[in-house]
Amino acid sequence: QTKQLSVAGTIATVQWESRKKSVATVDQDGVVTGVEEGTAVIVAKIGNYKLYCDVTVEFDQEAAKDNIEVKLYPSGDTGELYVELINHNDFPVEINGTGKYYDDHDRSIEALCYTGYTTLIPECTIGTVCESSNAFYSCSFELLWVRRADESDDEAVAMKNVTVESAVSTQNGAISVIRNNYDEDLWIGVICTWCDKDGNLVRYETVNEEVGYGHSKEYSFTYPGGQEELASGNLTCKVMLCSVRG
Repeated sequence: QTKQLSVAGTIATVQWESRKKSVATVDQDGVVTGVEEGTAVIVAKIGNYKLYCDVTVEFDQEAAKDNIEVKLYPSGDTGELYVELINHNDFPVEINGTGKYYDDHDRSIEALCYTGYTTLIPECTIGTVCESSNAFYSCSFELLWVRRADESDDEAVAMKNVTVESAVSTQNGAISVIRNNYDEDLWIGVICTWCDKDGNLVRYETVNEEVGYGHSKEYSFTYPGGQEELASGNLTCKVMLCSVRG
């Protein structure tokens, strides 16, 4: 967000300066842009005179929440609920939410969502195996709060240096190549989801292996007996990066 500053009572040229550019910057037209939460001093210099203004930058949590897309993958066979979080903010965020199981059991969920990446939480199983095959109709997820995460965090930087390239075919399912361009070896987690035409989770498969710096690994995900379903469009397959750690 931005804020226009001005100096009243003068037509002289004003030179603007921020004393803490990590919190807020200012251009020579006096437009202040917030960078991160905190307080910065903005200086307006007119000839030999200086004027000072304290600027406070606060995190707009509601706006950040609106930019988190939440997708649910409920499974009617097991009663499990999986949450996919897509961060459309231009900065990484920490999130907290609650998943609700069909018989009113709650589970708190915390995760990091990096800019431009999908965070799928496969371990976010709500409750236990359902007796009813239709139990997924009662599963839900509520995003409670969002706060800005540190972009210089090692995990955030590492994730930006990992790529997952996938090709999906009706014959082979998904073939994925994971490349580690980070400057050290990483344990990389990838998940492949299979959903029916209504978006319900039918099957998932995870891979969590060490990939050396500058190396790549190829994985093949196949759903036994799913080739015909893929070909008919009744089954969709997607591969996502879900975790990175050193």
